[in-house]
Amino acid sequence: MVDFLKPSTVAVLIAGLTSHMFNALVARTSGKGRVRLKDHIVICGWSSKGNEIINEIRGRKDEESQRRVVVLAPIAQNPTRDDLTTFLNGDPTEERDLRRAHIDQARTAIVLADNSYRDIDVEDMDSRTLLTVLAIEAINPACYTCVEVVHSKNREHFNRTRADELVVSAHMTGALLAHSAVTRGLSRVVGDLLTFPGGNEFYWLRVPPSLAGSTFGGALSLIKEKSDSIVVAIAAGGGDYVTNPPFHHVLKEGDRLLLIAQGEPTLP
Repeated sequence: MVDFLKPSTVAVLIAGLTSHMFNALVARTSGKGRVRLKDHIVICGWSSKGNEIINEIRGRKDEESQRRVVVLAPIAQNPTRDDLTTFLNGDPTEERDLRRAHIDQARTAIVLADNSYRDIDVEDMDSRTLLTVLAIEAINPACYTCVEVVHSKNREHFNRTRADELVVSAHMTGALLAHSAVTRGLSRVVGDLLTFPGGNEFYWLRVPPSLAGSTFGGALSLIKEKSDSIVVAIAAGGGDYVTNPPFHHVLKEGDRLLLIAQGEPTLP
């Protein structure tokens, strides 16, 4: 027969297990650990926009609302209480920290203009953002990168990278204010389209075989009738897109349609 463990041995085992669990908990809450995720979103850097981004993701009406998020930023404590978000304390410009966030398996990276550093100025923020983008591209070129640029003059430097989306924050704010002053109510329309969970939302959907060969005008009417959504742009297979295409533009299988709808639509 197998002898029972001595009380002293059991105590040692319990102490070791407790210590291991405590250290794991401390590493997780302090951001010193690492993640083992796939197809997740990595937010690089932190600012007040960070929680807005997470709230928008969670407010979606599709499967994206449940996608895991990792925040990698040089801050001391977890800046969010979201249950599906993991915090890592680290420098997004450093390869070792990006690998802790499993950037090589990430689906999307959102690179914020990080103002968490004391006395950092606009040029330094954009410089750090650029270094982060280059580091991500070196590790995972397939990762879809959405990048915040503060100063519009620095956009030319980011154009030399393979960043997928560049948002010049100051330019976007100024343009929206200017257009809203002339086209009254525009800011409310844009807000309705870009914020969740209320109102309408944007969705990219592939052109199904049933619509391949149809004209844009014909598809526009059919999609509105069948799914109560509006097509506002088409992206060709290569990625180039056109807003408000000509009526007789012919849709091809592999193209993508940008739709406005109140929930994820289904194409006829």
